Amino acid sequence: MEFFYLDDESKKVLKKLVDRNESSYFLITNELCSLDIIQNLEYKGYIQTGPQGIQSDFNGNFFAVIMVTRDGKCYDELKENYEKINEQNNQTFNGPVTQIEGGIHNSTVQIATNNSNIEITNELVNEILKEISQKIETYGLSDNNKLELKDLIDDVKEKQEKKPNLVVRALKSILGFAKDVGCSVLASYISMKCGFNS
Repeated sequence: MEFFYLDDESKKVLKKLVDRNESSYFLITNELCSLDIIQNLEYKGYIQTGPQGIQSDFNGNFFAVIMVTRDGKCYDELKENYEKINEQNNQTFNGPVTQIEGGIHNSTVQIATNNSNIEITNELVNEILKEISQKIETYGLSDNNKLELKDLIDDVKEKQEKKPNLVVRALKSILGFAKDVGCSVLASYISMKCGFNS
């Protein structure tokens, strides 16, 4: 089971959104909170934005049509269940409890899988992108698929610069692409380097 912890400020905002008790999409603006918090809630799956996503300007002003997801409405319950399961696993296996940390700490996005705790740093991302770019001709992809993969690589680079909290999602997009086109070499490489479940 995967669970993403929220910082105190994000929890307060999520509670306000849940307390509105909306059954479908509704409009929010930067009067509610900062852009970072809304992006964090979306990234962790506690809210879902409409087709237009989050519209923002360079001053941090934004508006978005959002809906609180089931996970967002059940955050406290999910957290309690996650911690109970980890406590039981820890007692059973005497192993370390793996936590998933959200947010950016010194340019590091930390994720966890069932088997490992891998830090996805800018250095690791650069290494992965360089390796994929160098081997793109060896994957046996069609010309269209090569172009799509190059676009996905560019997307990861853009996220590194502008939205580092979305880098993991962008890397998972490359993994999804590799699986969709049947490129097991690329899928295995991404899974191994990032610790994603293959």
